Amino acid sequence: MNVIEFFNMYIKQDISAACWIAAAVLGAAMAAVFAVAVKRKKLSAGRAAAIWLLVIELFFLLSITVFSRERSESAKYILTPFWSYKMIFDGSKYYIYEVVFNILMFVPIGITLPFAAGKRLKFWQAVIFFAACSYTAELLQLILHAGIFELVDDPLNNIAGGIIGFAAAAAIRAIVSLNGRNSA
Repeated sequence: MNVIEFFNMYIKQDISAACWIAAAVLGAAMAAVFAVAVKRKKLSAGRAAAIWLLVIELFFLLSITVFSRERSESAKYILTPFWSYKMIFDGSKYYIYEVVFNILMFVPIGITLPFAAGKRLKFWQAVIFFAACSYTAELLQLILHAGIFELVDDPLNNIAGGIIGFAAAAAIRAIVSLNGRNSA
């Protein structure tokens, strides 16, 4: 299995039209509210854009991890810590893709979160946010019988991806700040 086949397995085209329409309406409504807030100087344009982007990222996260999955008759779960890493060490290439995909899914969220927060977000606060997002998706998979609830592996990988994105955002802020001081 190559990366494209793995990605296609996760991004199925059978998400209902109603879900996409609801997302479009919600996105437009959010954009309108943010436009008013920016015009009234209650919110900066950059922060409004970051919040809007974060909501879109979270929508896609749930679309990929929950709403695009086929439902099963019973809940599926794996409570064994690090089982996917064991599969990788046993030679499974599939689980390499799964681990990498779970990490990469949260990198954009980690980049966007500090800009959406609008203040200096502490590292531990970001980690709690990443964990909450990951476990929300995992619990929805369990409750809706859509996918497999994983107690440790997926959340650990998701949090790692969020941390990578958070570090990238810190680097972006540092570069922008440094460039701002050098050009003054």
